[in-house]
Amino acid sequence: MNLGKDDRWMRPSALAVCWYVIPGIVWVVASDWLMAQIIPDPDTLTRIATAKGLLFVFVTGLIIYVLLARQRAAHDRVQAAYLETERSFRLLFMNNPLPVWAYDRETLLFLEINDVALAKYGYSRAELLRMKVTEIHPTDEVPALLRAIAMRRDVREVSGTWRHRLKDGRIIDAEVQVHDLEFRQRPARVVVALDVTERNRAFRLEQQRAARAAALAETALAMNLAGAVDELLHVATDAARAIFGAGLAETVLTNDGAGPGTTSGVPRAVSAAEAFVPWQDALWIVSGDVMRQQVRLANRAVRLNREQLAALQAEACMSPPAEGSPPVCCWLAAPLVIRDGTNLGMIHLVNNHATDQCDTFTDEDEAILTQLAQMTTGAVERVRLFQEGVERERRFRELVEGLEAIVWEADPTTKQFTYVSHQATAILGYSVDAWTASPSALATSLSVEDCQRVRAYLSAVVEGASPIPCEVRARAADGRTVWLRIDGAAHPDDTGRVVHLRGLMTDVTGDRDRAERAARGEKLRALGQLSSGVAHDLNQTLGLITGYGELLQSALDETPSATEHLREMVDVMIRAAADGGETVRRMLQFVQTPRDEAATAVDLTSVIQEVVQLTAPRWRDASQVEGRPIELTVEVEGDVVIAGTAATLREALTNLVLNAVDALPAGGEINLSVRAVDDRAEVVVSDTGIGMSDEVRERIFEPFYTTKGDRGTGLGLPTVFGIVEAHHGDVTVQSEVGRGTAFTLSFPLSRQDTRDEPAAPDTKSPAGDPPAVSLHCLVVDDEPQLARMLGTMLRRLGHQCTLAHNGEEALQKLAAAPVDVLVTDVGMGPSMNGWELAERALVQWPALPVVLATGWGASIDPDEARTRGVVAILSKPYRGADIQHALGLVVAHLRESEGQCVEPPPAHAT
Repeated sequence: MNLGKDDRWMRPSALAVCWYVIPGIVWVVASDWLMAQIIPDPDTLTRIATAKGLLFVFVTGLIIYVLLARQRAAHDRVQAAYLETERSFRLLFMNNPLPVWAYDRETLLFLEINDVALAKYGYSRAELLRMKVTEIHPTDEVPALLRAIAMRRDVREVSGTWRHRLKDGRIIDAEVQVHDLEFRQRPARVVVALDVTERNRAFRLEQQRAARAAALAETALAMNLAGAVDELLHVATDAARAIFGAGLAETVLTNDGAGPGTTSGVPRAVSAAEAFVPWQDALWIVSGDVMRQQVRLANRAVRLNREQLAALQAEACMSPPAEGSPPVCCWLAAPLVIRDGTNLGMIHLVNNHATDQCDTFTDEDEAILTQLAQMTTGAVERVRLFQEGVERERRFRELVEGLEAIVWEADPTTKQFTYVSHQATAILGYSVDAWTASPSALATSLSVEDCQRVRAYLSAVVEGASPIPCEVRARAADGRTVWLRIDGAAHPDDTGRVVHLRGLMTDVTGDRDRAERAARGEKLRALGQLSSGVAHDLNQTLGLITGYGELLQSALDETPSATEHLREMVDVMIRAAADGGETVRRMLQFVQTPRDEAATAVDLTSVIQEVVQLTAPRWRDASQVEGRPIELTVEVEGDVVIAGTAATLREALTNLVLNAVDALPAGGEINLSVRAVDDRAEVVVSDTGIGMSDEVRERIFEPFYTTKGDRGTGLGLPTVFGIVEAHHGDVTVQSEVGRGTAFTLSFPLSRQDTRDEPAAPDTKSPAGDPPAVSLHCLVVDDEPQLARMLGTMLRRLGHQCTLAHNGEEALQKLAAAPVDVLVTDVGMGPSMNGWELAERALVQWPALPVVLATGWGASIDPDEARTRGVVAILSKPYRGADIQHALGLVVAHLRESEGQCVEPPPAHAT
């Protein structure tokens, strides 16, 4: 550095002398004139002026000397400090560990460069001193550089990061600090440069890694949202090309997951069409089976550079790429491998020098592509599983909706339906939401008893039992009655706890109708077999009544009549009528179609005895007429009680007895026995007849299988099997050809005592004392003689009676005067029947007790009669004790409904 000319330091001193001398001269001249005015003596004035001049000169010289001496000393100090500063600056400039240079801000030429800069940038000092600062910057950066140079930098500050070109052509990133100053009397700028190329590369690498991680996360989300394999492949392909910036990306499935596959006709996804077009001819090697086979065999990521690709091309004898195609410089592929090691395909990338900065893929690229391939594989499996699940669900729904039954699922605790198929709407007319709305959804279509049966059945299923599927009557939305068969099964979890109940509800209305028709046909067949014996018994009964009636007429014509003789004839007639009525009752009980009733305690001994009496005309009388005597014996061991329904058990045993009779073409023996063995009740029906072969025995319970030809329907023994199964029992058969057959029916014993059962309305238990009240009875019968007879019998029992011969007349008399009880026949010709009369009467007089007097009493269900307001059933032919019992039930009903004793109405008292 240079300070300028050497006399520059004198200028301040001369200026100081001038400012001091001129005022001094003025003062001297002025003081001389003043003193001349004051002192008149010239000599004195001269001497004083001389002394004053000498003093002024002395002081002035002294002052000038001091000022010049101080100025020189100051100049020397400044010069020394400046020299020291220049030496320090040059020392720092040249010895700075960072590249430093100074350039002219106007000419842009380099003024000075330190050795570090020369070594870093590769130029010599002479080369750089001939260059402008813009020549070390890329062309695209020069405009920004000129704008930065135009901005003055009086303090040292960071000017940012610039790109500098080295002598060998490489570009580095440099962070520079600048400071403007005068250098060799020229406006200059000093630059300190820090090479941050590696730092920026590391930063860009971290940014790239973060961007790739974010891209992988977005890809994972997109794969989770993909609903098809094709869509998934495109997501993977686009992600691969975006993450790696590759010239081309492709994802291809070469296997369906069931084993090794081929490349023909398999799903594949490539880059977008506009990016793929330039590469169509460039894929001369990487898109063939050779590369896929290599990846499949390695079952890991594979990457190849240009030389390896060329060698593979030569080895495979492939044709070179078309002229003008982008050169393939590197290739990277990762296999799609599922958990069991099966290769489904691959993802592969292609780079070229024309579009990519790198000429090879790195380990990090391989790791990231492998991760993307694993994500793709998992997503492909998930999508396929989802599609398989959708397909299974579609098939399941088609299967479920195609069933002619209601598929249901229920909660094992609340028994609430959680799912029902749409057949629920088709079968019963109720919406699916109505079924699943609440635990009491079934109550809208089932009776209270049937609901209890269903819940008991489901509870048994939950407890692990294997109950017989229950059949219940349901009321459809349009009022129809539909029979439903409910089958269920418990589904436990891994801990054994039942979490679901699932099963079917099948509409068995048609099956029951057919079964009932078949059962009626079987009963008619059995009834036909019994008819001859029944006719014999009734003829005997009617013969007794007719004969003794004529004798009674003759005896009444005699005078005087023998009273004892008349009573004897009347007793015979009464007994004969009672026997005939009992025969008819047994026939009605057999013909009656049994209803689904709740199980009650049934004494098998009583059932056996009733079956013997019912079938007696067949095995006793008809067999005698046919010349094949049959002896029937009964062996019982006390009361044997089971839970069930007496009517169906009676039907089953009657079928077995009639089959035994058919098996004795030449007569023989039938034995019925009932006993308790441990906790089981056993009923055995055996005969000494023709027996069965093994082939026949194996098929006897098949519906419609018969060995009787046109005489049989093939439904008797299947009916027996169904009845026994419904009572949770078992049937075993022992038979040998020529040595007879034995059917053993086994049932679980019940601890309930039949003596605890309440009496049914039609029970003809012996009457006790007459009721202590007199009732006003309205008797309705379309047969006047029967009406008068019943009225007479009521009056003899102490009751008041009003007669009516049809329903309309009965309603008029009810409206005219109140009565205590309505006693009506059921069948009354074309007019209103007894059920209709009872229904209309109860609408107007809800508390009115109703008694049905009918010849079909044995065929009326007592429970149904109670639900329809009937208090008691009086079966024809009836006697005074029967009437007294029925009215006793009426009095008990009145007391129960009123909560107090019934006093005889004053108007009705006798």
